[in-house]
Amino acid sequence: MKKYLFLMIFLFCCFSLGFVSASEQENNPENKENKEIHPNYKKIIESNKDIGFNPDDEIFYRITKILLHQFYGSVTEKDLANSVADELKTLCDVAGEKYFFEGENFNNPLDIYEKVIKTKSKIPNNLVKYCCISGLFHGTKDPYSSFLTPEEYSTMMETLQAANFGGIGIYLEVDKSNDNQLTIIEPIEGSPSWIQGLQAGDIIVEIDGIPTKGMDLDFCTSKLRGPKGTTVELTIQRKGILGLRKYKICRDTIVTQPISSKVVFNDIGFIRIRSFGRNTTSAFTKALDELNKQNIKGLIIDLRNNGGGYVTSAIEISGMFIGKNKTIMSVKNKYGNTTPKQYSGKNTSDLPVVILVNKYSASASELTAGAFQDYKRAVIVGENSFGKGSIQQLLPLRDGSAFKVTVAHYCTPLGRDIDKVGIKPDVIVESESSSANITLETNSVMQKAEEILRTK
Repeated sequence: MKKYLFLMIFLFCCFSLGFVSASEQENNPENKENKEIHPNYKKIIESNKDIGFNPDDEIFYRITKILLHQFYGSVTEKDLANSVADELKTLCDVAGEKYFFEGENFNNPLDIYEKVIKTKSKIPNNLVKYCCISGLFHGTKDPYSSFLTPEEYSTMMETLQAANFGGIGIYLEVDKSNDNQLTIIEPIEGSPSWIQGLQAGDIIVEIDGIPTKGMDLDFCTSKLRGPKGTTVELTIQRKGILGLRKYKICRDTIVTQPISSKVVFNDIGFIRIRSFGRNTTSAFTKALDELNKQNIKGLIIDLRNNGGGYVTSAIEISGMFIGKNKTIMSVKNKYGNTTPKQYSGKNTSDLPVVILVNKYSASASELTAGAFQDYKRAVIVGENSFGKGSIQQLLPLRDGSAFKVTVAHYCTPLGRDIDKVGIKPDVIVESESSSANITLETNSVMQKAEEILRTK
């Protein structure tokens, strides 16, 4: 996830800040459903509602150029032309119209765009333009490269800039092991979602009646977030229970701490990093200092369910253990050129370390684990991590809309590209139920961590 746009909002969706994001959906036939769900052409046409803005032609031209020359991936003019054509066919099907160009083929997306905007149709011209733009992004097969309407972009920026706002208190991910469904990674204790009984692993099938399958993660966050005191209705599918359940949840201001810590097993420090936020480094340093005062002999850093965050925080925390002027990670563009990201601070800890990861450890948390692993500075224990390492550039447009494009990947110090691969633990231990986060000393992952530290 993140990342690169890994928004950390108080919905706590798992994707990174600092415009860092990643693609986790595979190129499979089910992703074709994206065209029917977001944008939701059927809803727009049936309600006879204007889309609210009129994209100018320059937007389409600019996006096409950037996708062809800067997008991190292989995409051709023919690919984009075919994708725009497929998107227009979907729009025509929903509108009950015959496809504009039956039997015609286009080798360049600009050709089909210039022809379709001059074609007379009962479909509003601004919706046709919006459709063509969406087709460009579907042609990349990257769900984290996407177009944001003025409304969506405004909501996203409010999220980034707001200190406090309403949410329901859940961490989310589009889970590839859950058939690319919008999945709750963890409800935050004491939050509205926790009080209502939502559980880790629950699939959110609908948000206020809108199907979520294939929906862009940014769009989901905009639907879940809102003013304190307002409500949102979720339709939930839970493993082992037949049928769907509906939950009407009242939003509230969610407050959480990125760090929690304690002494476990009598003399081992435990620090859980929930996310890499602006203040995570200082909170981590304070927690480590307090643990050292209790004469700990080793340290467990728990990155399970950590969806990422600010990469700078990950570099600073990793560097405390790896050392000054060491490369913690690097950025690789589509042409293979790499830029190292180094730690400039001091080495502040020589403690033996075990790092815990699971399938929901993503982005900055994976890069942290990867750096420790490459330098053999810690033993990584748990499950293979998520595999989210792409970087997105966010480009605002003059009409108030914006788009984001994956332009690079993060790599570990030894040059490993983690996107869609993740970090393979040194010692594989499958995660237990969510109660493992409460009874720390009784679950198998923690016991294996203790065993490893005792040998050191």
